[in-house]
Amino acid sequence: MAALQAGHHVIACARNVEKARTDNPKVEELGGKWLQLDVTSPDTQSIVQKAAEAVDTVVNNAGFFAAGNIEDLSIEEMQSSINTNWLGSMRALKGAPPGMRERRSGTIVYIGSIYGVFPCPSGVAYNCTKTASDMMYETLKTEIAPFGIRTLVINAGIYRTAVLEHSVLPAAGFGKHYVEQTPIGDCLGAVQQIMANPEAAIAGNPVLFGQRVVDMVDGTGLAADLTKQARVFMGRDSLDLAQKKIDLLQQELHASPVRTMKVIRVLVLLLWRTFHRMFELC
Repeated sequence: MAALQAGHHVIACARNVEKARTDNPKVEELGGKWLQLDVTSPDTQSIVQKAAEAVDTVVNNAGFFAAGNIEDLSIEEMQSSINTNWLGSMRALKGAPPGMRERRSGTIVYIGSIYGVFPCPSGVAYNCTKTASDMMYETLKTEIAPFGIRTLVINAGIYRTAVLEHSVLPAAGFGKHYVEQTPIGDCLGAVQQIMANPEAAIAGNPVLFGQRVVDMVDGTGLAADLTKQARVFMGRDSLDLAQKKIDLLQQELHASPVRTMKVIRVLVLLLWRTFHRMFELC
């Protein structure tokens, strides 16, 4: 909605257009158009490519949350998550660059998740697909930048959307040993509380989120000086977990044997140079 309110022409995509139109009537009221798109379909690339011929910005936000740990999720359930969250993102992505490359301008936005950076207990399928997509866009950035195309990854925290309401649980249920003996039990309890009363449990405001995304693309508002920014973390929880990840990586880096050996080699070289200098002075 924020893009429409900012004066942009918007083509909104949905797997079920009729349901999306009913749930979001303001899209057409504000001048937007709906396009049927199922990112698991092999036709996704050609549909996006045709729609993107005259589009300046493509925003990729498709995906769902599949709860469950590695033991509880079946291979088929993992494949379903991969097919939508990662391969679906890739199908849509492959349709965007051709027209932008010809015009030598454009922006591709990926609405990722902080859980592609910091793992969420009992969210292995979601975590892995978001991490894979994150790296895909990180790679894309270096590939298409010479054509004047900008990529923007947004690692979002939790916002008051229907993502948890539409989440998928493992058909086999959650293993009792995990629920009782690992953080998964606490995580599931927190999710149930959020689903019961999302307005009270989640601080993230989706309306403000949309406005910030438009600001990041247009270089307006709080993002006036961030037109070249390739990644942002949105949401207090996202910022906190990103900092926690940085701290953990720094700890692991300093504890790394490779780093330790490098330090030792430097010290040996310094000692050798010192000894050699002393020998010359003698």
